[in-house]
Amino acid sequence: RVRACRPPPAGMAESHRARAAAGHAEAQYQLGLCYVKGRGVARDLREATRLFLDAMLLGHAKAEEQLYYVPVLDVIAFVEAERVKAEGGDLDAIARVGAVLSVFGAIGAITQGRDEASMYLHRAATAGHGGAALTLGRTQMRLKDVEGAIAWFRKGADKGDPACLHELGICMQAGIGVPRDRRAAIATLTRAAAKGNAESMHLLALSIADGLGVRQDETAGLKWLVKAADHGHPAAQRERAILLETALGKDLPPEARAHAEAQAVHWYGKAAEGGDTVALRVYGTCLLEGLLVPRDEARGIECLAEASDAGDVEARFRLAAAMLEGRGTERDDERALELLEEAAEHGHADAQYLAGVCLELGKGHLPDDEAALDAFVKAAKRGHAGAACAVGHMVEVGRGEEQSEGKARAMYAQAAKMGHPTGQYHLGRFLEYGIEGPRDLGAAIESYAKAAWGGRVAGAIVLGGHAAMGQAPAVAAALLQGVPETRAGEDSEAEGLLRDLAGDKALVAAMCFGCGGREPSRLCVRCGVARHCSPRCAARAARFHDDHCEAWTEESDAISPAPTDAAASPREAPTDAAKPPTSQRSQGRFLGAAIARDGPELDAPPSHVSAAGES
Repeated sequence: RVRACRPPPAGMAESHRARAAAGHAEAQYQLGLCYVKGRGVARDLREATRLFLDAMLLGHAKAEEQLYYVPVLDVIAFVEAERVKAEGGDLDAIARVGAVLSVFGAIGAITQGRDEASMYLHRAATAGHGGAALTLGRTQMRLKDVEGAIAWFRKGADKGDPACLHELGICMQAGIGVPRDRRAAIATLTRAAAKGNAESMHLLALSIADGLGVRQDETAGLKWLVKAADHGHPAAQRERAILLETALGKDLPPEARAHAEAQAVHWYGKAAEGGDTVALRVYGTCLLEGLLVPRDEARGIECLAEASDAGDVEARFRLAAAMLEGRGTERDDERALELLEEAAEHGHADAQYLAGVCLELGKGHLPDDEAALDAFVKAAKRGHAGAACAVGHMVEVGRGEEQSEGKARAMYAQAAKMGHPTGQYHLGRFLEYGIEGPRDLGAAIESYAKAAWGGRVAGAIVLGGHAAMGQAPAVAAALLQGVPETRAGEDSEAEGLLRDLAGDKALVAAMCFGCGGREPSRLCVRCGVARHCSPRCAARAARFHDDHCEAWTEESDAISPAPTDAAASPREAPTDAAKPPTSQRSQGRFLGAAIARDGPELDAPPSHVSAAGES
């Protein structure tokens, strides 16, 4: 049950052992996890119990949670061994027995645990054990006895216990059981931080940066944040990583940028090691995708799974997406759909959309158009462009609800407005043919151009057809107007093709509309436009041509369907002899050289998802 993302086992336990022996709470907690998982050491649940208890008595927030996962029989055996030490006067053993009985007695796992716990803890606290005073104070706080809790915190603080000082500082800052006094709280937290309490360091960093009880000083706050991260505080480590990420947005020299990236991933890894939920999600994604760290899909899934179990909605979505692809784990469509639906309930638009795709295709569930449409509608309302396009497609063909071309046009327009290439292509189609609105060829060409620049191959092919039939200037103008700033000046082949479209209609007329090549093509006798260079391209070329011209030359052998044999399948790459020269292929690339990706698949995406994979 104890699942955590950890660095490779070699040497990991030894790296924590020295700090754990010196009384470092986070190191004790991490070493305890090593003993639970058997990472770098032999698995020993009793030793893990001791380490978790020591970390708990030092104020570690998660140590108590891990105790619940240790089998009760191992806990009882541990208690019996510690009782012997306690009878010999070992103060730490007395505190441990009291602490473990308070934990398991509270849930009834050990009979008469509460009474014995109180006896042992009082005995240790009276003898000056700060951890026992801390445990008693927290127990009283859970029982709503605030005054009793403050008294025990003060008793531990008077002995100099950093965890008790930290708890007392929080009470002073929030006015719990004592008058609110932020200046006194800062002073108390500073004493705790000076004694090595990482929680106090982190809280000081936030308080000083926000000016709570002290003059606002972001530089001083950052220093405390760095100290907290160096002392192993997971949230401080994650925030340090975020600060480094923020620095990446500035104009940095290449060496400084590379260093900042490496440091950001390093601190995300440290925070994930400490169980920080956000860091687990980010670091797990880095491992899964191989971003700035060696790719390790299995460990990436482990991190995402732990973040998902902790309630991180984004991690749940990413874990489901990986399960659908079988990355780092066995493919499990049913479990993936369950995770997507859980994330969708929290309003995660991407999860709602992907759940709709699964329901439409029958992944993890029988195909259900109504449920799929409902998921798409929810995602579209949250601004998901792909979902808006999916809704448009389903209502256009009457799947999931009554057919409505008017609603389809509105949804395609919504997707196009958000920059979705498939939505722009379909909006262009509605504008070109005047479906549920006036016909506007100019606006249609502009919409096709946006789709083409967005990578929608069909938009590029349609533009080539319009250019070949007398609309070359309009097509060129639309394409040049739609060049994204990030692409301008970077793609010389595309820009060269645009100039050719504007100035030479014959060049486009010689292009095969099936593959974008420049081999001798067979022409249509009615419009004189090149259609296809081989039977393999004929069916693809027909997608555009059928809307404009009905006749073909006899020498073209008409429009025959693409052959089904393996030698002439749509996914087969042409032989070297059939390939046009490099310069010709580069000119045809933009207008649809990738159309070979449009062939059918056994596990094909829905029709509103492009063959290239964009949603």
